[in-house]
Amino acid sequence: NVNDVWAVGSDGTVLHWNGSIWQSIDLGTRANMWGVWSPSGNVAFVVGTNGEAYKIQGSLVEELPTGVREHLLGVTGTNEANVWAVGSKGMALKLNVD
Repeated sequence: NVNDVWAVGSDGTVLHWNGSIWQSIDLGTRANMWGVWSPSGNVAFVVGTNGEAYKIQGSLVEELPTGVREHLLGVTGTNEANVWAVGSKGMALKLNVD
């Protein structure tokens, strides 16, 4: 959907295009973010350096514990309750999104 675009980058950068403006989301980290997946317009999951993972819902940001220090490079899922991240050194893990 061209009215719902997410982008991530260095220094904790997360941007969301809502169809008319880009909104910057503050994760509260300076870590590089490498992957983003959005199952719906106002929800996104973001992963990055040193095992950092976040759930963004509207204006709320929740850090998700991963228990790993490997860089997480990609994230996907089937719905908001079933989200998986992949990363360096063959890392694959289900994110705890409860």
